[in-house]
Amino acid sequence: MGVAAAGAEWRPPPEALAKAGPADPWLGWGYQDFSGFCFFCKRYPYENWTSPDPYELGDDSQGRLVVAQVREDGVTLRRFTSVKRSAVAVSGIKAPRGWSVGGFHFGSDDAWYLLLMRANLKEQDGRAVLRIRRYDDRLRLLGEGSLSGGTAQTYRPGVSGSADMAVWRGRLFVHLPQEGYADVGGTHHQWSIVTETDTATMRTRFVTSPASHSFAQFVRATDDALVVGSHGDGSPRGVGVERMREVVVDGVPEWDSSSWTLFGARGGAGDNFTGTTLNGFELAGERALAAGVSVPHARAVKGQTGRSTKQRPNLYLAVTDLGTERTTFRWLTNKSPARTSAIVGQPRLVRLSADRLVLMANISTGSADRNTDYYRRRNKTAYWLLDGHGRTLAKRTWRGQYIPLAQPVLHEDQLVWVGQFRRLGDHAKGGPRLAALDLRNPAAPRQLTR
Repeated sequence: MGVAAAGAEWRPPPEALAKAGPADPWLGWGYQDFSGFCFFCKRYPYENWTSPDPYELGDDSQGRLVVAQVREDGVTLRRFTSVKRSAVAVSGIKAPRGWSVGGFHFGSDDAWYLLLMRANLKEQDGRAVLRIRRYDDRLRLLGEGSLSGGTAQTYRPGVSGSADMAVWRGRLFVHLPQEGYADVGGTHHQWSIVTETDTATMRTRFVTSPASHSFAQFVRATDDALVVGSHGDGSPRGVGVERMREVVVDGVPEWDSSSWTLFGARGGAGDNFTGTTLNGFELAGERALAAGVSVPHARAVKGQTGRSTKQRPNLYLAVTDLGTERTTFRWLTNKSPARTSAIVGQPRLVRLSADRLVLMANISTGSADRNTDYYRRRNKTAYWLLDGHGRTLAKRTWRGQYIPLAQPVLHEDQLVWVGQFRRLGDHAKGGPRLAALDLRNPAAPRQLTR
């Protein structure tokens, strides 16, 4: 894997986007089409679940930007002093034989975490199915924890979703999907679980199961609570949130939990098509903000409701007060679900501070032919600056396609991500590369890369 010449924009190798076959054939892996909808198809795929991002971004102890290229067989880390220059250092971690990488996380405690997974097809209670490794930024192993299959009845971890992680009060919490042991009829149902790992001892335990079926998984933390965001087709059916506070009862710590639905999807429980995605989930004080794209369901757009696979989605924002559990909902785009040829997708929500967030999305327009090649349509990037209540403070758009292959992060005064950009009819110049916005004035972002 080569590194670009000094002064050139860094471009990951083409194989970084390949759907490589994992070491464990029962664990799926592929780069993320996080909108949940097929851009190349006349209709959306019936199932609206996510897959992991192929890149994660963070900082090291020297303040350098670190790009982790996450593959099923390991992680390659590149360190940068500028988004416009090549990497100054490259290192990596290889997955042990028989294990697949399930995620990588730059912890708020300055440690880096690697999630490893393997299947448990014989349903052995004592077989380890998860391993959590903790590293410092020089990749020295600080500790390792594990979870056995019988703890949460894990048959296949990581199925139909994307693990998310957060460090809170000296513990790493992982929210991930899984298929469980077979029921009496032989069916392996899918749901999500949350695990907790003490970062000092690396003791790992099961905490809760937030959603079934679970298509997108998020976990965030406030000062006094852990907050879990979920998208599912059963419980919840739509987009839901669970607030978990730790309490002590008779000297024993327990979880006091409350959950509710932010945006309900029509249809029967277990019907995989919801017509909805959850692409971003962040906290602002005592509020949780959720963003994605969706067909209207009961919330009319241009006077239209419904959940048809023939309808186009619009961009939504749901804001819920974690104290009162009251939610406000609004559409950020207003395209006719039945008539528009526009495609709204790839939204990401980024927390800048306790009361400022950025939401970005791609809007594609062009031929009325819904089969038109997505990359040959007219594309623009839309940018919203939001306050902690979800109110729009500024909006900007610019020409060019925005496809995030990593969750954008705030690095110094820049919003940075790994993106894939292709202009109208310009396939040869497409491909992943570092992208950045100057956010010294978040109301007027300036493009640093094109």
